[in-house]
Amino acid sequence: MIKGLLFLLAIFCTLVGLLVFAKSRPAPSPDGAGLNVGHQTVTVA
Repeated sequence: MIKGLLFLLAIFCTLVGLLVFAKSRPAPSPDGAGLNVGHQTVTVA
């Protein structure tokens, strides 16, 4: 029970962190959408 709640809390915190991270930085390219943005930032870095 508690493990399940901690697991859901961890997923929620990860999603919120990714959302804040995505909003805080400009988009690398206009045609990059969805998962492609993440791959482009990784390859550029």
